[in-house]
Amino acid sequence: MFFGVAFWKIARTISYEKNIKIYMIISGWGIFLIFSANQAEAQITGPYPPFGIATITILNIAAFLMLVGIYNSAVLVSASNDLRKSIYKHTLESKLLGIIGSAEVEIEMEWN
Repeated sequence: MFFGVAFWKIARTISYEKNIKIYMIISGWGIFLIFSANQAEAQITGPYPPFGIATITILNIAAFLMLVGIYNSAVLVSASNDLRKSIYKHTLESKLLGIIGSAEVEIEMEWN
């Protein structure tokens, strides 16, 4: 459920771009369903009731939702300069990308 919540928080952060928000919510539901219905082996072993069929169906739908959400989000981000600048600004505020980048520069300097 935590992975789905991460996508839902991203949707809340980028609330000014309606289409990205919708696709992030779709991706969040897809990931939530994948991790919640990922217990197919335990449910298929029993002959009746056929819970395995429902689980496999949910997994297919969840994978499709995740794929559609992430792919369309990537397409929309690639088409909008303002959105890319906003995402870059948010990543600089979180300092995560800066820390990863500086660590990579230090590694490159050590190799050279």
